[in-house]
Amino acid sequence: SNKNRSGEDRSTPVTDPVTDPVVGNASSGSAAVVRHEPLAGMRILLAEDGPDNQRFLTLILSRAGGEVTLAENGRVACKLLTGHDPLCDTSGATIQGLAEVSCRNEFDLVLMDMQMPEMDGYSATSHLRSTGCELPIIALTAHAMTGDRERCLAAGCNDYATKPIDRAALIALCDRLGRAAEVGSSEVETTKARS
Repeated sequence: SNKNRSGEDRSTPVTDPVTDPVVGNASSGSAAVVRHEPLAGMRILLAEDGPDNQRFLTLILSRAGGEVTLAENGRVACKLLTGHDPLCDTSGATIQGLAEVSCRNEFDLVLMDMQMPEMDGYSATSHLRSTGCELPIIALTAHAMTGDRERCLAAGCNDYATKPIDRAALIALCDRLGRAAEVGSSEVETTKARS
């Protein structure tokens, strides 16, 4: 029998849709398992210097279906997105052309910690925007004080999430901004194809 001493069915797992993407299909009444992955196929660049936060955020995002690439600071994030070191390269025209291609083709979304060594998230985001990178960038910050959100937006971030991270809110924010970017880029590609 699949029943324990108190008569509960042991074969039915208890799941949390935020921390465990495997959710039973209650509407059909069947025992079929459906994967709940709101970020399925979304390519996310996570710029975060803290190893614990890297593991935690990667777990949350990958369980929601995201494909996560790590960058340990803003400088590395800029290199991954543009192909150039932002602290060495000064040729704006060359960087701009590469950034527009790389940002569009390699990732769908950037999560950017704002307090990192070598190059913080404010500088990295400002640099990316100056090169023409239009990817959605979500600021991650431990500060929830008045003015912090405005400072992140002024640097070029599309939105902002505070630590400690609210898992459901972060996944919903990534889904909303990442999917909007997918629609926007496919509209741009469709428009270019018609020209």
